[in-house]
Amino acid sequence: MAKRREPAIYDPTMYIQAGINPETGLPIKFGSTLSTIANSIENLVRIKDEQESINRYEWYNLPSEIDETILERIIYYRGQGALFYLERDRRFYFLPFTLSAVEGSGLDVYGRWTGISPIQFNGSTGKNEKEIVITSKTYIPVYDLLDAAKPEMLKNGAVILSDYSRQISQTIVSRSILQQPIIRAIAEAPAFARTNLLVNSGIRAWRVNDSDQESNVKVASRSIESAALCGNPFIPITAPIEFQDMTNGGSVLKSEEFLLYMQSLDNLRMSFLGIKNGGIFQKKAHMLQEEQDINESNVDLVLLDGLKERQKFCMLANAIWGLGIWCEIRETKEKQLEANEEDSTRESKETVSEEGGEPDVE
Repeated sequence: MAKRREPAIYDPTMYIQAGINPETGLPIKFGSTLSTIANSIENLVRIKDEQESINRYEWYNLPSEIDETILERIIYYRGQGALFYLERDRRFYFLPFTLSAVEGSGLDVYGRWTGISPIQFNGSTGKNEKEIVITSKTYIPVYDLLDAAKPEMLKNGAVILSDYSRQISQTIVSRSILQQPIIRAIAEAPAFARTNLLVNSGIRAWRVNDSDQESNVKVASRSIESAALCGNPFIPITAPIEFQDMTNGGSVLKSEEFLLYMQSLDNLRMSFLGIKNGGIFQKKAHMLQEEQDINESNVDLVLLDGLKERQKFCMLANAIWGLGIWCEIRETKEKQLEANEEDSTRESKETVSEEGGEPDVE
C-alpha cells in the first residue's frame, strides 16, 4: 500500500527558477507569448513593489538578531508582526502571530487581542524543540506606556507592529495581497500594447465554421508574430475558411496611450505606498508646481501613517526593554542633495552676513 502523502504548500519560485510554469506544470517556453510577457513583467513589478515597500523606512538600534529587511518583509507579506523576548534563548524575535488559544485570551473593551502566540514566518520543516518553545507560549500585547511599565512584561510582553492603521478588525490585509491586482494590471499593459501593434499591423484573422478548422486557425495564430515582423499581410493556410478583417475599423490607439496607462497605474501603485509620483493622471505637458505639491501632500499622509505605527512600536518596545530603537522615513538621494544644497546656501548667507556684505545673486 502506497504511503499517504501529507498536504504541503510549495514555493512557486522554485518552479519558475527551473523554467516550469507553476499553473500548468509545463515549461514556460511552451506558454503563449502574451501570457509569458504579462507573467514575466508581473514578477518584475512585484519585486519592485516589494523593494520600494521594505525600503521606505530606516531603522536604528534594532537588536542584533533582527535585521530591518526581515522585519519589513514580514510586514509586507503578513501585514503585522510582534516583537517579544524569549528568555530561554536570551534573544529577541519578530514574527507573525495569531490569537492565542489559551483559555482567558480574547478581546478587551477596544476589541484588541489580550493574548497572542507567535508563528513561523514561512512555515516549518518539522516540530523540533526550539519551534515548540517559540510557538507554544502566550504573550501579552502591550498597547500603552502604562502596561509597558509593568515588570512582568519583560518576559511575557509583546509589542505589535502593523504596516498601517487598523480598520475595525485587529487583523490587517498585507501589502502583498492589496497590491497584487494593480501589479497585474500594470503587467498586462505592455502585452495589450503588443497586441495592439500586432492587430493593427495589417494581419488578417479568420472566422471558422466548425471545430474541424480549429487546428488550422491555431497554426495561423502562431504565425501572426512572424508574419507581422516580416511584413506579410496574409498568412497562407490550406482550408476552406472565409477570412475577414478583424482589425479596428475606427480610431487606433497609439502605443504611447498604453504606456501612459501603464505609467498612471504605476503612479497609483506608488501612491498606495506613500511614495511621491507624478499623479494618477500624469499630464504630457509640464506640471505646475502647485499641481505637484498637491500630489506630494496626498502621498505624504500615507507615508506618515506607516511612520506613526512604527514610531509607536519603537516607543513601547523602548519602554519595556530599553532598546533605544527608532524609525524614520528613509531619505532618498535627491532629498540628501537638496538638504546639502540648503545647508550650503545657509552657510554662505551666514558667512556673508558676518562679513557685512551682500551675497552675489546671478
